[in-house]
Amino acid sequence: MHGFALNLSPDMRLFSLIVPCGIRDYGVTSLAELLDGPAPDVEAVRAGLSDGTIDAVATDHAPHAPEAKDVPVEEAPPGMLGLETALAVTLTVLSLDRALALLSWQPAAIAGLGARHGGPVAEGRPANLCVIDPSATWQVDARRLASRSRNTPYDGWKLTGRVRHTVHNGEPVVVDAEAVR
Repeated sequence: MHGFALNLSPDMRLFSLIVPCGIRDYGVTSLAELLDGPAPDVEAVRAGLSDGTIDAVATDHAPHAPEAKDVPVEEAPPGMLGLETALAVTLTVLSLDRALALLSWQPAAIAGLGARHGGPVAEGRPANLCVIDPSATWQVDARRLASRSRNTPYDGWKLTGRVRHTVHNGEPVVVDAEAVR
């Protein structure tokens, strides 16, 4: 008997974990890939995230110019912003420890980047780190997000958990919760 291994990647928008209604209720701004597909089994995905069945969370950060979204929903490109809100959205359904594992070192290991990302802070290691405030409450303002796009369903939402500083390859890229360009 011959066998082979498959690495399966269930795909679910973080948005669907906290908003169990149809994407049409949020319009073109947050249009997801499967506009009229079956609703995801939110509870099963939440359970998989919690129990280790699913071992990474990634964003489908897909910014689009406002004019690309200013069309009928059936004609708009799929995707929405997700990078700046990913931590806070993940913390709405998972513990801090589990959220950090799913957003940081586990995806790095899966992608074969464990030697450079997701490891301990130590002398001689690459300076790739993120300082977060898991209790910071903030209001999403699409106009102030670092992306050149504004298509986020979270505009106006109050979320808890914020990235304060990020260092990538020894260079600060986020300082005081603001992207450095």
